[in-house]
Amino acid sequence: MLNYLFKKLKILILVLVSTIMVLFFFYVSLPADFASAQGPIPLEDKIAIRHKLHLDESNAAQFKYWVMGLLKGNLGNSFATGTSINSVIGPCLKNTLKLNIISFLISLIIAIPIGIKSACKKYSFFDTLFNVISLIGISVPAFALAVTSKYFFTYNSTVFDIFARHRNWNFLKYSNTMNHLILPYLITILINLATLIKYTRSSMLDVILQDYVRTARAKGLKENKVIYKHAFKNALLPITTIIGLSIPQIFAGSFFIEIVLGYPGIGPLSYQAVFMRDYPMMMGISIVMCLVIMLANLFTDICYRLIDPRIKFN
Repeated sequence: MLNYLFKKLKILILVLVSTIMVLFFFYVSLPADFASAQGPIPLEDKIAIRHKLHLDESNAAQFKYWVMGLLKGNLGNSFATGTSINSVIGPCLKNTLKLNIISFLISLIIAIPIGIKSACKKYSFFDTLFNVISLIGISVPAFALAVTSKYFFTYNSTVFDIFARHRNWNFLKYSNTMNHLILPYLITILINLATLIKYTRSSMLDVILQDYVRTARAKGLKENKVIYKHAFKNALLPITTIIGLSIPQIFAGSFFIEIVLGYPGIGPLSYQAVFMRDYPMMMGISIVMCLVIMLANLFTDICYRLIDPRIKFN
């Protein structure tokens, strides 16, 4: 297990380094830079901005400046505000992780029983209903659901005051905080539910037709014990695989939700950085999110061993 983790970490480091190089040279090769994004200002001012930010130097020289700071744990300073990127990304990343982790756990608690029941009652009204709901949830893009929800629950109602940007989690501001958070969390939960219900049902359908499930029923075991102890335990591996593959999609969907609903996460910060051509901020966000996704996939691999002790890492 330790040898596997060591090898996996070496691969992740190699992937991270390759990602950093590709992203940096992609960003600096874009046709417009930070000076161009400042609008119709005098050419002398643009030249001064490029010189101050080393944008008039070669790509290799810019990469050298940035890597020297990165080796010290410093992602640099924002072109737009001049503030440290580390201090800006931290709170936003915390909010994004809260949104995704809490929403995903709630979705998992709700989706697994529904998916199991749908598989056990195949082609029933219950199964058909949630199958249709899952297909709609998978088909509708996250940004479309966010825009629609924003229109109906914000412009036509004062219940969801999503523009009240309260980052203080003090109990005295609990009601205002809930008004700000409930809509992003609700939409994220619904999107995750659709995927999890669909794949839990499919995984359970593959398992409940196996011979060992029929044998368990023939022994006279209770149906709940057959389903949850024998069938669901073996259906967990495919579900875990789907969860691992869905992690990047989950974060991408939450970015659009955050941007549309004004949630103080990585999404609005990324949008602002792209709009302003703030390359250090774009690089910092890309690296942090790449690292989060890689660690989440590593955790998924470890879960294989926890779910099924027979799995050996070689």
